[in-house]
Amino acid sequence: MRILRVVAAVLLTAPVMAALAADRDPYSGAPLPPAKHEPASPITDHFYIRAAFYSAKFDTNFRVDPSNAPAGTTGTPVNAENDLGLAHRQHKGRVDFMFRLRERNKVRVDYTRPTAPAARYWQMTSCLAMRPSPPARQR
Repeated sequence: MRILRVVAAVLLTAPVMAALAADRDPYSGAPLPPAKHEPASPITDHFYIRAAFYSAKFDTNFRVDPSNAPAGTTGTPVNAENDLGLAHRQHKGRVDFMFRLRERNKVRVDYTRPTAPAARYWQMTSCLAMRPSPPARQR
């Protein structure tokens, strides 16, 4: 009975002794310094999320010139946002995910929602009249 208690005590204290021995130098028995944490690195990351948002403002001006105009004649100025009905501002977002599967394998997913204003019909808000401007003065 007494031997059974000794065996039970040894079996129960063995994991505790192993844990205490792990924090000490095996040769000198001195305590080991605390383990240093590795700094974050894109090479060692296992997962990341990156998100971006930006709001672009547009102001597009151009001029439509007649093809057979005399020298010095300018055409009609056009503003794409006011005259053609395009948006003055667009809100864009982007999300990027990366999952590292193994040491040399990773999956990267990038999502953005493109808008294609050319895919819909433009609604002109004003009539574009091709009017030649007066010729420039000659000196």
